[in-house]
Amino acid sequence: MKLTYSLILAAASCGMAFGAATAYTTPVGYVTIDVPANSDTTIAPPVEQAPLYSAASTGIAGNVVSASRLTSGAFVSPECYLQVTSGALIGQRFHISANDTTTITVDSTTELQTLGFASLDTIKVIPYWTLSTLFPTGAGVGVSPDPSDPSSFVMASSLDYGANKPYKLYLYCDGSLAPDWVAGWYDNDDIYSGPTANNVRIDSSRMYAVRTIKVSAQQLVVTGQVPDVAPVVKVTVDTVTNDNYIASPYPVDVSLQASGLQSAIQAVDDPTAPIEFVYLYDENQILRNKPASKGYLYVTGNSPDWPAGWYDNDDVYSGPVAASDVIVLKAGHGLVIRKAPYISAGSIPWTPDLPYTITK
Repeated sequence: MKLTYSLILAAASCGMAFGAATAYTTPVGYVTIDVPANSDTTIAPPVEQAPLYSAASTGIAGNVVSASRLTSGAFVSPECYLQVTSGALIGQRFHISANDTTTITVDSTTELQTLGFASLDTIKVIPYWTLSTLFPTGAGVGVSPDPSDPSSFVMASSLDYGANKPYKLYLYCDGSLAPDWVAGWYDNDDIYSGPTANNVRIDSSRMYAVRTIKVSAQQLVVTGQVPDVAPVVKVTVDTVTNDNYIASPYPVDVSLQASGLQSAIQAVDDPTAPIEFVYLYDENQILRNKPASKGYLYVTGNSPDWPAGWYDNDDVYSGPVAASDVIVLKAGHGLVIRKAPYISAGSIPWTPDLPYTITK
């Protein structure tokens, strides 16, 4: 598996892996992800679609954000989300359910105003990636001329609570057997309804997977805007063990050591009694139904026997992973955070720092 990235900058180019880098203006770029044949490959959107709107808000009432110079309905079709870019909720993203010429209404169980959103906080409105925009005409996935005999899938993990979750499957039909099978994205559970899945939205914080069965190796090139605000990723918990299939959120590789993921899992004093884990995949492994290759846990350092740091769950007695032994979260791919049972359902925020600096 090979992954490359390129950032197209207005004033300068820069290397951006595993350290601070500076870009000038908000850059756009692309990430290229190789998808092997006869294998599962984790996929996550590494860049954003271009914002449709960016400005300071002019007011807030519950979940209704006031703003100026809006076009009624423009943020509903295509479906969009609002990202807060300053203030108490910086980095958080909310689905937009409606907008008119002066307001944007978002979905949030706890109202934005209660959460701390304030007038003059800045916002961006960004279209969701969908199956048809992230994987146009099956790019990076491959095509199935006959949806009843699929050749490859995009797999979306269940949003239900639990461990080792099942996947929802989608396939792209190229239309070569029309009129029996029209071109477009199909829900594998309902292929006879036709290509109803073109606008299925892709959650930028969520890991997906491509499964190739009867197609050759594929290559996915994703072009978009580089995130200029650190996203807040909600890691969900429930009264049962819960696996979160999470996107690596940036178009560059970052290290586990620099990811800040220890804030999203319960650290332990003794690594022989772990509670929660971060699981990573080996994208060079050619295999379907691919298991995670490594599990890591975080140790507090409260015990003199166990220094603080990330530990390999298969080798805890070797101590914390050395800083020089970089554990990579690959751009355009995903990971799993396994949360232990909690008293009640909820979420814990993971806010990974931007691994680069954008100077505007």
